[in-house]
Amino acid sequence: MRKKYLIAISFFAVLLASCAEKEKYTKKPFYDLHKKHIGDSIFLNDDIKKIIFIDTSYEIDSIVFSWYSKVHGNLKSAETFKGGKNVFENIEYHENGNIKKYLFVDEDNPNYYYERLYHENGTLLKITGYLFFQGFIVDTTSKSLDIKKGTTINYRIYYPNPPDCISRIYIKNDDGSIYDVFKKSSFLNFMQTTYQDNNIVGTYKVNIMFEQRDKSMDTTFLYNRAIIYKVVQ
Repeated sequence: MRKKYLIAISFFAVLLASCAEKEKYTKKPFYDLHKKHIGDSIFLNDDIKKIIFIDTSYEIDSIVFSWYSKVHGNLKSAETFKGGKNVFENIEYHENGNIKKYLFVDEDNPNYYYERLYHENGTLLKITGYLFFQGFIVDTTSKSLDIKKGTTINYRIYYPNPPDCISRIYIKNDDGSIYDVFKKSSFLNFMQTTYQDNNIVGTYKVNIMFEQRDKSMDTTFLYNRAIIYKVVQ
């Protein structure tokens, strides 16, 4: 009898060791266009589990992924966090792989959001909240909107980008002309960027226009916001 117990214990020990070997975490760094290390992607086997940002200027701590099954299951959710709270893009999926909920949340006010709910077959059911974006100026020498002369500033626009919509960001002049100068991020589906040199002292206003064409309803929505800043000596 004792021998049988030893065999059983040995069998389960081998089984647990085998499972431990299969559950393997790996970390891969990712970089911006200037090859700056801005974060790491964490994988469990072949499934991505988490993206961790080490560059705090991105306003994001992490993006957390969950899956319906440990073995080749569909994605269940992808949530963006800062300070333990959901910010920007957060998506839930039905088990069949179709989107269930798309939520874009304001970084500063969780009660300000844009949400889309979907049927299991992919049909849009309901839209609540307000269409908006959040814009940031990234400057390596200043945390305010007083920009030192000769400094190149970077705009980062975080915006709702549901899969059943076509979303675009433009610079809009006071005369109504628009310029498509933004470039979509290679690693964030909900961020576009552009840059601007500042060689003349003065106060400036940049009008940013967000255009979203909803393919489900065949309609187009517009949202405009102005960013005002100063170029100083």
